[in-house]
Amino acid sequence: MNTETMKTNSIMRNIKYGATLLLLFISFITTFAQDFNLNIHTATVSFGEITQDAFVTDFNLSNEKLKKEWWRYIKKHAVLDNKGSHHENKILATDIVFLSLVDESNENKPALNIALKKDNLSDSNVQRYNQYLKDLMIDFKVGIYSTIMQKRIEDDEKKSKKVSTKIGKLERSNSKLESSKNKKNASLDTITKKIRTNNAAIEKLRVELFAYQKKIGALKNDLLKIK
Repeated sequence: MNTETMKTNSIMRNIKYGATLLLLFISFITTFAQDFNLNIHTATVSFGEITQDAFVTDFNLSNEKLKKEWWRYIKKHAVLDNKGSHHENKILATDIVFLSLVDESNENKPALNIALKKDNLSDSNVQRYNQYLKDLMIDFKVGIYSTIMQKRIEDDEKKSKKVSTKIGKLERSNSKLESSKNKKNASLDTITKKIRTNNAAIEKLRVELFAYQKKIGALKNDLLKIK
């Protein structure tokens, strides 16, 4: 196999490698963006022996993660009474009482269910309190996704920095190799091969770095939309 053919094959491998990386990152970004929504719908839900209309919104989280985050969030806003099948919650310094539970029937997409206890409430208060509960759900959901996205941005920024460091190290190695060509007893063939190997690694790392930067940019844009 001649040198030109080897070069061509190397370039093609790098292109294929880069295309695969980009597809993986684009797929991740698209999937995550689709995961996030603030949709809230109503459904008839059973809270133990009580069955009534409730607000429902789903999450692309594990059941345990959602339960843990909801408990952590709601205890800051309400007094919780564990009824076994669900919680009865009283919002602090108000007369708003509501029922809540995490529906675990869909393992990969649990749903948070909330229903206002309407006992002795006027129609105007029912409307006002229901809006408060919807706002509460949105605030909770925005908080969860913002935290997840911020963590992923930070993780990818660390990975991106490591890739940049590797590129810099290889470029400095190439600079030293170029300088060594003029030294006595230098093996030009060995030096050239090493530089070529470094260049191939640099090209792959640049593709990886570009993919991370695209991913980080997309996540930051989505984070701004959420906030």
